[in-house]
Amino acid sequence: MWRVAQRVRSAEQDGQGVQHEKSSTPACNESKVRGDLIKQASHDVRVEAIKDKFFHLDMDGDGTVSFKEMSTLFMKLGMAETQIESMFNDMDKSGDQKISYEEFVDWACGTSEARTEYGEQYMFHKQEQKKAEMEAKVASAAVFCMTVKPEQDEHGAIYETPSYWDAAPEHSRTIKRCETSEAFKDEIQKMVNATWKERRTRDRKGELPDSLEVLSVERVQHAHLWKEYCRAKAHLSQERNSCTPLHTLDGDPDTGRVKTMEVLLQNIDVTHADDLAADALNEVYLLHGTSVAGANGITTHGFELRRAGSNAGTMFGSGCYLAEASSKSDEYVRDTGVSKAAGMFGGQSEDENVYAFLMCRVLCGELFRVTKSDIPAIDDALESGKFDAVLGDREASVGTYREFVIFDEHCIYPEYMILYRRNFSKKDDLLGKIKTMQQPTQANPFGSVKKNPFG
Repeated sequence: MWRVAQRVRSAEQDGQGVQHEKSSTPACNESKVRGDLIKQASHDVRVEAIKDKFFHLDMDGDGTVSFKEMSTLFMKLGMAETQIESMFNDMDKSGDQKISYEEFVDWACGTSEARTEYGEQYMFHKQEQKKAEMEAKVASAAVFCMTVKPEQDEHGAIYETPSYWDAAPEHSRTIKRCETSEAFKDEIQKMVNATWKERRTRDRKGELPDSLEVLSVERVQHAHLWKEYCRAKAHLSQERNSCTPLHTLDGDPDTGRVKTMEVLLQNIDVTHADDLAADALNEVYLLHGTSVAGANGITTHGFELRRAGSNAGTMFGSGCYLAEASSKSDEYVRDTGVSKAAGMFGGQSEDENVYAFLMCRVLCGELFRVTKSDIPAIDDALESGKFDAVLGDREASVGTYREFVIFDEHCIYPEYMILYRRNFSKKDDLLGKIKTMQQPTQANPFGSVKKNPFG
């Protein structure tokens, strides 16, 4: 049987989404309809569309599709469980109760009647469409992969990646780390400097540095995490037509603006900070301090609420904590972890004075502002459904910092990985002088004798 899957894999190998006419596959004696379908697919099949639909099914992002994941989606399309089971078995050639990407490609590009029937329902199912209309489109898995727009799902989530990103990763779990320009790194250094405060809280362990020196900045392009973020954004947009602008929550629009954004918006040609839905959904860039190993884990698997409070406590609830001040984010760092993750980012050496924080896109939504820890009030606010996140404004009450606590990890996308060094230049100079002053003078060889007995 002539397998369009072979053409898909060939297209993947030569890096193109369109399969060319050249093929060593023997001629096919299938029906005219099937022949027309294959001919059309050989010209128009889009590899990226097939991948996108697979990763739409792969809800937990483990690289395979389980029967539960398939049932969750297909039952929404009105398919009976027996049909879903038959389709699943048709895909699961290995019999391991999991659909691999290769098996999905085989099915999506296959031409069996079963595949065509179920592919038709999956790929063209809409309540207003009639069966005759679907038949007219010669609905099959291959045709679906050519016609369904991969950038939008049934919930209205737009998956279009930011215009300044490089080409999207080929696999949902592939992480593409892109070194940013020197100009962008300079803007990040400006942001770090501008948001630094000579103020410590009980979260800081050790001395307060004089400053932070940015060593490298990498952009993290992770298809699966980005899609989860887009889904969360679409859901939040449906739930909240508009949100109370974050900068008005303290009653003074001139003082309540997010400090990271104030700096980044000064040079949008480099930072692209205007790409965020700032006022509508309170989407902003915020910082999260961690270790290098921790940053690798987050940029690989995303934030995990089950770890909430393991690093910096739960003063404002069990959520993911982010900050607008580099000095506050630096407090979250406990150890570098560089020895465990040397060379993971930017080829950095095992320098024990290398630390990391993430600059994340954050969907704050409707914020509940508090100026002190009040867990009962926070719980009540969140349970009411009127609020999505918490703004812990200790800057207003005691002059320290504002913290942003997010309770849906999908509302945070770790877009930038920043490695930096702590500078203690002023303190080091002072300590050097103190040590010099404290050095003992040369001992008197005559002990307590004040007068030289030989003089």
